[in-house]
Amino acid sequence: MLQRFRQAFSWRPIAIIFAVIGGSFGGWRYHTMSTPTQAFSCKVIAITDGDTFSCLSENQKKTIRLYGIDAPEKKQAYGQAARRYLSGQILGKEVSVTSFGKDAYGRILGSARIGDHEVNHKMVAAGYAWVYRQYSHNPALVRAEETARADKAGLWSDPHPINPADFRHR
Repeated sequence: MLQRFRQAFSWRPIAIIFAVIGGSFGGWRYHTMSTPTQAFSCKVIAITDGDTFSCLSENQKKTIRLYGIDAPEKKQAYGQAARRYLSGQILGKEVSVTSFGKDAYGRILGSARIGDHEVNHKMVAAGYAWVYRQYSHNPALVRAEETARADKAGLWSDPHPINPADFRHR
């Protein structure tokens, strides 16, 4: 009986459908490209939250979502602290952005740098963002998060920090 079911019903089309639209489930959409597509410089003009900012490049406004990290939401514990920390690092400054594509909201997924400092890494190392493990497998980010946790830096000083992905699903 099971063999007849397997012959009559193929999982392949369903797997393809989920692969194509999989990013739209769970409320938050994130593109999974991991190969850089372009690099550019821009001046940071606004900080949206702890992992998103706007900048001007060649007189064009661009919105950047820091790739591979997930900072607390604005209304979440440490959300405003993460926003202030990111603002102190980059607001009004020229940053180099390496793009990894765009997310479903049209934001550029990027790694931002100021000189030799990677902003994404600094956010995690300071305890103001989680590594977004669903999309990033960067061992340096994972080590930075482990160190921040051990040092109880930033949000890790909270005895029960809530992952932003879990907070969004409440």
